[in-house]
Amino acid sequence: MQINHLPDSTNFHNFVCPDIFNHWDLLPMENTDQFTLKSKSDDRYYEFSGIVGYALQYFTGQYTVSQIQAICQEQFLDINDNQWLQKLLRKLIVLGVIKFEIENPENSQISEEQLSPKLKSVVHWLPDMVQQKWRLRNPEDVTYLQVSSYHQAVISDLGKLSLHQIAAKHGISIKEIEYLLEILTAKGMLEGTTKAKPPQKKWTPLKLIYFDFPLCNPDLWLNNHVDKVQFIFTKTFAFLLTQFITVAILVNIHEYPEIRAAGKIIWDSYNWYLIFPFALFMMFVVSLHELAHGFTLKHFGGIVPEIGMMFIFLIPGAYTITTDAYGLTKRKHQILVMAAGIICQLFIWAVAWLIWSLSSLDIGLKDSWLNVGSYVMMIAAQWTILLNLNPLNKYDGYYLLVTMTGIENLRDRSFRFYSNLSKGYPIYEQPKDKLILALYAPLSIVYTIWVISQLIFWIYGFLHSHILIVSLIIAVIILWELRANSRS
Repeated sequence: MQINHLPDSTNFHNFVCPDIFNHWDLLPMENTDQFTLKSKSDDRYYEFSGIVGYALQYFTGQYTVSQIQAICQEQFLDINDNQWLQKLLRKLIVLGVIKFEIENPENSQISEEQLSPKLKSVVHWLPDMVQQKWRLRNPEDVTYLQVSSYHQAVISDLGKLSLHQIAAKHGISIKEIEYLLEILTAKGMLEGTTKAKPPQKKWTPLKLIYFDFPLCNPDLWLNNHVDKVQFIFTKTFAFLLTQFITVAILVNIHEYPEIRAAGKIIWDSYNWYLIFPFALFMMFVVSLHELAHGFTLKHFGGIVPEIGMMFIFLIPGAYTITTDAYGLTKRKHQILVMAAGIICQLFIWAVAWLIWSLSSLDIGLKDSWLNVGSYVMMIAAQWTILLNLNPLNKYDGYYLLVTMTGIENLRDRSFRFYSNLSKGYPIYEQPKDKLILALYAPLSIVYTIWVISQLIFWIYGFLHSHILIVSLIIAVIILWELRANSRS
């Protein structure tokens, strides 16, 4: 079946899917839920899943992309991707099931050169000299794709040559080109595509440990205010900040027993009353931490597309999307973006320590709100620093390690390293990366077991010491359920 042109992003949903049944037969396969699409003119045939086969039944020249998408999503609830049919349409184009007819008064024949999808004009390449790879950057949706020099050459020919010409030129299979096109489509890098939304995950009790939701796009606001904080990025400020934080750390180490004893007195005096201000200060520290990431990335010319709220153990904070840091050409700039949040936390911690130390020297201020508040702020900053700096958590410490080592997807690759070892598969990792990959997975497992065990002990201790309150809550829940059941 021939169609005149591939629709752009503005009319894709209203695009009428062509009738494929003049040239193809859709046949159900025996003893399976799959379908075979068989050509009427030659010996070509393709096997598809039941969902795809169901969708192909509506390729009759009467239904639009949005109509077939809606029909399939109603029939199959597990289709969460709103661009699912768009991707299927492109796949059919790649396979040659659907072809284009270029309107030309002199030549009405099919032009194969038009079959190759084209990258968006804003999409561009960035060299990664450290890993000797290439990054494809899409500033419109702030997405990236890291590929080898070989695949960089393949992708660069999209829109210039037909798929078969690309395959012949680079010695690559059509199936592999199709896979690359699927990735590029999901990242919104091809003309007429937008970034695919991640599938909505089901709720689990682990969501109580960490969950987040977006608030707004802060990029314009950061653009308007980044000039006001340019002094932070000067060498003079960096020198003074380093000296201040270093002195604070050294004094804390030297006076640790006294600081710990004074802190114990404060906790014994106020006990649970400090939990609420501790949570507020933690939220404040984390929010400034994320703001530091955003301003640093903006200082180096990056894009910050999203800021939102996150909750760690139900304690609120903020987060920013700094994926565009990967587009910075200098590795030290990437490291500074990743480290900016922790540097900000260290500064807050040092200032809180200084205020607490000075107020502790004055008899009139020793038990004041200033003294207690600065101590709680110091502990909140210290706790978030330890949480963030730990590379076994997927926070700043992890991404710092990824940036410094150049091992992207470190956690997944580390576990895959052991999986390939156990199955006897070849390992294609660089020799310099193997030690880090070999260490990370077992350390991560040990750390996870330790965190879960500590959490279990804490819950047990809380339940044991607050048995009356817990029993009351359980009784209320049971009564509520009984009441609901009796009504139904």
